[in-house]
Amino acid sequence: MSENIGCHIIRLKEIDSTNSYLKDKSELLQRNGLVVIAEMQVSGRGRAGRKFTSV
Repeated sequence: MSENIGCHIIRLKEIDSTNSYLKDKSELLQRNGLVVIAEMQVSGRGRAGRKFTSV
């Protein structure tokens, strides 16, 4: 299963949240091994609703 991670990579310059991005694009979740990378997140969300920002 872990050998599939990184088979499909989406790189973004800036995004509000990678979680929000994927929620809005649920069709992308059909791809096994999908990874979304952002250079900057301006409204990142962590576990239990914790917020963070990229620096």
